[in-house]
Amino acid sequence: DGEERKVSRRALDMLGFGFLMLLIVALHKNLISEGEDAMMQAEVDAMGEAEGNFMQAGDSGSDDGGGNNATSLQNIVLVLIDDQGYNDMGKASTDLSTFTPEISRLADDGIWFSNYYAQPLCTPSRAALMTGRYPTHVGMSHGIITGNTPWGLPTNYSLMPEYLKEVGGYRTHLVGKWHLGHFHESHLPLERGFDTFYGFYSGFTGAFHHTSELTACAEERDCYYDLRDGWEPAGEALAGESHYNMYLFEDEVAKIINHYGESDESTPFFLYYAMSNVHEPIEVPEAYLEREEVIQKLADIPNVQRRHFAAMTMIVDDAVQNLTSCLRSNELYDETIIIIASDNGAASVIAGSGSNLPLRGMKGYLWEGGVRVHAMVRSSSIPTHLRGKTYDGLFHVTDWMPTIFGMIGSSHALKQLVPSQAGGYLDGYNHWGAILAGHSRSPRSTLLHNLDYLYSNVTSEWYTTGAIRSGDFKLLRGVQYLPVWELPQSENRSDYEAGGVYADGGAGGEDWYNTVPTDYLYNVTADPTETTDLKAQYPEIFAQLNELMDEYVATMAPTAYCGSVMDKQARKVFNETQFIGPWVTEDDFVCPKGNYSSTNATYDDQLSEEEQDAMRSAVEIDVSSALQFMAQYTAEMCLYHLLPDSAC
Repeated sequence: DGEERKVSRRALDMLGFGFLMLLIVALHKNLISEGEDAMMQAEVDAMGEAEGNFMQAGDSGSDDGGGNNATSLQNIVLVLIDDQGYNDMGKASTDLSTFTPEISRLADDGIWFSNYYAQPLCTPSRAALMTGRYPTHVGMSHGIITGNTPWGLPTNYSLMPEYLKEVGGYRTHLVGKWHLGHFHESHLPLERGFDTFYGFYSGFTGAFHHTSELTACAEERDCYYDLRDGWEPAGEALAGESHYNMYLFEDEVAKIINHYGESDESTPFFLYYAMSNVHEPIEVPEAYLEREEVIQKLADIPNVQRRHFAAMTMIVDDAVQNLTSCLRSNELYDETIIIIASDNGAASVIAGSGSNLPLRGMKGYLWEGGVRVHAMVRSSSIPTHLRGKTYDGLFHVTDWMPTIFGMIGSSHALKQLVPSQAGGYLDGYNHWGAILAGHSRSPRSTLLHNLDYLYSNVTSEWYTTGAIRSGDFKLLRGVQYLPVWELPQSENRSDYEAGGVYADGGAGGEDWYNTVPTDYLYNVTADPTETTDLKAQYPEIFAQLNELMDEYVATMAPTAYCGSVMDKQARKVFNETQFIGPWVTEDDFVCPKGNYSSTNATYDDQLSEEEQDAMRSAVEIDVSSALQFMAQYTAEMCLYHLLPDSAC
């Protein structure tokens, strides 16, 4: 009997243990969805830190926050392509999949990003890249810097080159486009952490004559050169095919790399290579178009504007090949991290000639076609078995800074440095650990695409417009429904003159501009073309994402945007050299007028109901300033061909 009782007790114990294990498993399944993100983040950070240090030759394997020995740090080349859309590069492109062979070779030796997002416009995207913060958190979420408007990225925010100099003693170089402010000397690249600068200040220039905002300057009687070598105007701005801007930039890049290859200097370098291609104007040297191999490559593209855009894409790839060849010849290739990405979606109208197929929308807008683009990274630190793989994790342009610091083993040093800077935090995530782990579990699950305030002429009220993604779902608030722009299939430009031919059976012409701003909800993982609005089907998710967006509204920084145009003051300075440059000298300069923007509503949630009513009344009284603000915003969008001609 005693033995039987022992056996029975043992059986009951085992049974109880089994139930206990089942209970633990059940609890684990219930809790894992809540805890896995935190665990994953810890795992990714730890691996990114450890592996990042491990990969640096001569490093001790620990990062004490004081920076790394300069001899152990990799060089960094960050290539930013201007206005390259989702259908303009990569294996899935419907017409240009074979036009970037060198970039494809780099991707085969590195990591391709399939779920990469930028901002919808040049200026905010570059602000996000340089600060590691959402544009809405640095006052850069509204509009783009155009003409003689006196504003730029606030100088109290530190930029990537400044962090790299502080942490790793990097020498820093910018070749190409700046577009973060040039009205005051304090906003220029050489005052924002770059040791050298060769390029242009504005959003775009003529490719041969280097005239700022070429396609609009004649009408505005505001045509001036825009090409600088350091502080001084560059003499190459005189003209001629040999002075094609991409060729000039290639020469400057080679000069920088050759310097490090030929000298005994062991200091690592950061080269921000902000290309002018493939932004409008669509200009290509005639000699290039006459090459036999180029003629054959372009023969199957029916539309002339798209053919020239394709040629500009080939020139981008040629520039990347020249870059990598120069690194190899100087024995710097294996010591250099190479990053390639686009700054925003393509301008799909004929003036831009880019394509975002199969995605909806275009540059300047929050639909996937405006923000989802391609990116890749190549580094000797990437294990051989991972090279040529695709990283599917959700990645935003703000993530480059922390990820780069993870790659050079200085993530901890960056974390120690950031709290002492303006804002005190980054919005970006370090993905290096996730990449090294060989999986696509991104440390990022939420992404704020943008948040802004616009004024409605119909309701005479300010309203929020923006987009946010959490997991698979994306909320768009206060946006116009945009079409899917198909590729032009005719040589005849007039087929596209009215705004586009739409793959989804839209009305065509300019009707999209007249749609009423509305809210939408999409599962962009299952429905990347944003075809099926799910807000009625998933009201709880729709409400949750709206609440999340409202939380971001409360964190908006005062806008840096200035809607005033200072043509008279600027031209007085420009006329001295015929080059654009800073025209404001006052260090305490304040935008004179027309600065109605997000500042008017940023703090509503922090005020009492009476104070909110008073603020709304004050805003409603000054309708003329609000209309002036929107008129300037419209003019900026028209300058970049982001609105139909009828709206301009």
